[in-house]
Amino acid sequence: MVDIRFNPELFDIVHNFSKITNTLVFRKSPDNKKVLLWMRNAASSFAFTIDAPVEYFDFPTKTFPIYNYADFYKYFNNLNVMKMQMDESHICMISNNSKLEYLLTTAAVLDPKTVLKEINFGNVDFQFGLSKEDLDDISKMNSLLTAKVARMFGNKDAVTIQIYMDKRSNLYEKNINITNLSNFTKDFDFSIFAQTFTMLPSKQNYIIDVNCEGFVKFHFEKSNIDVNIYVGKMI
Repeated sequence: MVDIRFNPELFDIVHNFSKITNTLVFRKSPDNKKVLLWMRNAASSFAFTIDAPVEYFDFPTKTFPIYNYADFYKYFNNLNVMKMQMDESHICMISNNSKLEYLLTTAAVLDPKTVLKEINFGNVDFQFGLSKEDLDDISKMNSLLTAKVARMFGNKDAVTIQIYMDKRSNLYEKNINITNLSNFTKDFDFSIFAQTFTMLPSKQNYIIDVNCEGFVKFHFEKSNIDVNIYVGKMI
């Protein structure tokens, strides 16, 4: 068996995204300096990229597919893993006085549509910050309102985020100043799915890039792990 370097923080962050797609494929960057996880849900309405130093999960193969990440993480977390080893068919999780052999998955059984190969976001028109407190407020109100829609509209100076179930229901909104990066002058108005805000990892401060055509990128970085979440407007 081959020893595998790993960092539990990467597995913790990835766990946040298992509700989007539970089948994952880790891969190495071309220069073998990073481990990458670029995925999207089956409906292609939500995508994310996670880039981390290769020593955060240094498996000996080009790719590392996991059919059920929620199970993988559950075993890893409960076992208090101190060492990991891998052969052609298993990954071995080892603690002080016990170990678990986890059967590896072949990429052939996974849905290739969920593997993201490239991002075509377009130009960033404006940017703003969303603090973990702001996200917590929006997520709580999202739940209270049973919201389905998150409307984002505004002008060259500010964005308003409204969340609601439908146009005839109760509504919550938050106003935030923006940094205009493209010197646009026209007003903008589009909607994304409200559940986007509840699917974001909590307790993080986000930088949000917006293309006024209706594309949004949420970004945060933690412990050298770079995370981006992409969503498009509702059609």
